[in-house]
Amino acid sequence: MSKRAYATSIKDKLVCAHCASMFVGTQKQAEHYVYNNSNLFCTDVCRYAFLKNKFSTPVPNRGPCKTCGKTFFTRRNNPKFCSMDCYTKSEQFKVVSKKAREISLSADSRAKQATTIKTGVDIECLECKKLFYCKKGLIGKKRFCTKPCYRSYLNKRFDRQIANPDQLALPQGYDGFLDRVELNCLIEGCEWTGKHLSIHVNQAHGIEAKNFKKAAGFNLHTGVISKDLCETLSNREKVGIAVHNPYRLDNIEKLKASAKGFYKSNESKEHARKSRIFMGSGPQRICEACRIEFTQSTPMGKAKYCSTPCRDNYYAQERKKLTTPWYLRERNLDGTFK
Repeated sequence: MSKRAYATSIKDKLVCAHCASMFVGTQKQAEHYVYNNSNLFCTDVCRYAFLKNKFSTPVPNRGPCKTCGKTFFTRRNNPKFCSMDCYTKSEQFKVVSKKAREISLSADSRAKQATTIKTGVDIECLECKKLFYCKKGLIGKKRFCTKPCYRSYLNKRFDRQIANPDQLALPQGYDGFLDRVELNCLIEGCEWTGKHLSIHVNQAHGIEAKNFKKAAGFNLHTGVISKDLCETLSNREKVGIAVHNPYRLDNIEKLKASAKGFYKSNESKEHARKSRIFMGSGPQRICEACRIEFTQSTPMGKAKYCSTPCRDNYYAQERKKLTTPWYLRERNLDGTFK
């Protein structure tokens, strides 16, 4: 296949160099990628964010990490650890997680012992300690009264302990950023502070909320608003009846059918990592390669190998069994192998 034909085949599944989402590009973009290995971007916002991150001013050195001892760079003042992995390996996190599990177990036991006329029960929020009503099917799963409480809970245990640069080019601590009374604009040179960052970016900088969230790494359904505003909107009285609108539903189906890319934000990846850490270790397994017992890292799934090198060695041995030696292979009349 020629390079031009290959560029034509991949132009519908190009990957953005900034937000890593798949998008439909032009023939020229695909040829730039194939011939010059150039960086491609789904929107101008992602291009500007990528260039800002590449040519921005140097980030201050915050000294050695308390776990690994390596130097790290961040714009946040007085962080103790360079990354989430180092924080989770520290003694400080062990104490915090042990206390959190004890509080969680006590809340679960109180919820199971509660007997009311309602089908659900009143559970104490792990963050604000207020009682809130929980449905019967969510007992043991729902632990927070509102989403701001959930963000505050995660922020205290993760984002306040690790580096958290506040810039447009993919900030780290999304819970810590949204757990504030006022948000600051992430675009360089703008000194705006307020409650609703999405509206400000749209009106002041002409960037749509969807493109801004993709460039900054937020979930597309996350409201980039302050903590108190989120609580106010969450506590609004829910009145009215949802009206069936077939025109809107048809548009949604058309958008789903036309969407060829898939966007997975850094915020969702961060929440997934935090959830896995709180789950603890998994069951005991027997490695299929070395036959040594090991502890699975998470309760989910079924691990077959104790480590990546062990898995690779096992696959290499299996491939070696299926490979025929050269002296046993049959040849054609011209001497080439069949």
